[in-house]
Amino acid sequence: MSASLTKNEATALRAWFDTDEDFDVLSFATIGKRSRLPQHLVRRTVRNMRRKGITQFVRGCWTDDGEPAGSGYGLTRVGRDVMRALSGEAS
Repeated sequence: MSASLTKNEATALRAWFDTDEDFDVLSFATIGKRSRLPQHLVRRTVRNMRRKGITQFVRGCWTDDGEPAGSGYGLTRVGRDVMRALSGEAS
């Protein structure tokens, strides 16, 4: 499945470029910092990506040290494929 991305969605997707598939849940603040998408656009953009099946909301995350880390958004399988295509990687 291929998803059509807006310019903001493609920019936000950069936040996940170097994440591990099993540990890719990011907060809105982290997505903004890593992608350099203006903070006022992050929430709307990531939620639009969720509606397209690219990201998914994850609640109750934990750090490697066992401390609660809140919730955030991670990539779905489709999202990871779209990211790989965007970055030029082979699946």
